[in-house]
Amino acid sequence: MGKRDLRIYALLDTLKESPVLSIKELADRFQVSEMTIRRDIDYLKENRLFYENQASEPAAREHDEYLYSSEQIRNFDKKDRIARFAAGMIEEGDILILDSGTTTGVLSKYIPEQMQLTVLCYNYHILSQLQGNEKLSLIFAGGYFHRNDLMFESVEGIGLIRRTRASKMFVSASGVHEKLGMTCAHNYEVVTKKAALESSLQKILVADSSKFGQVKTGYFAELEEIDEIVTDDGLSQEWQELIAEKDIPLHLV
Repeated sequence: MGKRDLRIYALLDTLKESPVLSIKELADRFQVSEMTIRRDIDYLKENRLFYENQASEPAAREHDEYLYSSEQIRNFDKKDRIARFAAGMIEEGDILILDSGTTTGVLSKYIPEQMQLTVLCYNYHILSQLQGNEKLSLIFAGGYFHRNDLMFESVEGIGLIRRTRASKMFVSASGVHEKLGMTCAHNYEVVTKKAALESSLQKILVADSSKFGQVKTGYFAELEEIDEIVTDDGLSQEWQELIAEKDIPLHLV
């Protein structure tokens, strides 16, 4: 990750903890100009990572089990490595489904610009990353907007996904468990994820090692439904052996 990226994510943490700091105080803290801080804050707003009214939202929001902006910066280096590797698995002419998630959000930044591709997504952040790529045929499954994870979901969107056929799906999971399968943070995600899996030929799980052994509320698939896994080299030996027993190709990055 570059110096600017490190500063921006550190700035996001600082603004969440101390949202009343002035531009001058932030510039002094990060040892950059006030203009640079203003540009960084504009970047955070444009990518929906920070809102000026965050500090005034109810305290209960701090205890939500999943918030995209918070999850996005957790294990970012690992997610970035996973995303770069996964982008290398994309081939000319692929029809892709990018599941809603923070690792797939990073992956959307690395979608090859020189290839003719079709991409279906249902996450606002992913859509915002892809919309500038003029070679992409972009399909967006809209509907009700869930602010916590920036996902759109609707009966119509699910129908669109079911009518689409993809060569590859990059799958996100909040939890991967040996006995309880793959789970997500919210039950409303389940039907959309199932539809996307059913519409995809090759299913590639992209998840950092902290997700393995975890269980969330919304079950959507068994691990055996996955064709390949891309994760970081922090994955335990026990999990590496379990995945090998299931004969699923594993890429550690």
